[in-house]
Amino acid sequence: VLGCAVGSRMTISETLQHATAQVGVGAGESWTLRRPPGAFRCALGHYGYEQDGPLAVARLAAAQGESLVLHELGELAAGRLLGPRWQDLRSGLSCRSTELYLRAVRDHLADCTVTLPALLESGVPAAIDFWFANLEGLRAELFPLAAQAYAAWRAGDHGRALLAALAAGRTHWLAVCEQVLLLHAAHGEAAPAHIRRLLASGPARL
Repeated sequence: VLGCAVGSRMTISETLQHATAQVGVGAGESWTLRRPPGAFRCALGHYGYEQDGPLAVARLAAAQGESLVLHELGELAAGRLLGPRWQDLRSGLSCRSTELYLRAVRDHLADCTVTLPALLESGVPAAIDFWFANLEGLRAELFPLAAQAYAAWRAGDHGRALLAALAAGRTHWLAVCEQVLLLHAAHGEAAPAHIRRLLASGPARL
């Protein structure tokens, strides 16, 4: 069965390419699943994967445009919360690892503020599965509470754990971002090392 393997925000076409890369279509053979069970497999299941794998992938990619738009709206909301200082910080960075941490925490702020609340309100399970199919790598490492809440949602808790995780996430990720800005103001060009230490530490995780 197919699982989650998406590491960053993707366009619809990139989603389609990623999905087709995870399944093998050989001459005279059926689709071969290459991943363990996970959110991506669940998302495909909503679009008839068992009946027609390639068509399900195309349907998934076409249907998730709204989720990507919601994330962009979340980015706008996060930008309003953080103000121009965040962009000033990002534009002056030359450290790739610190940049990845900053992108991850801002993504979480955006998604806890707008994206996931809207997806829960929409009541479309495939959209929630698709979001969690994109939760891996550093983003998953920083926000283990989200995966726990998703498991509770899959088990039938009607979103209670997810709503609690999102409320906690909004407060936590905004506070983390504000700490980052304070470090930047205090340390200037030396800030990236301090920021990376903060974001790599246990208290920065949720």
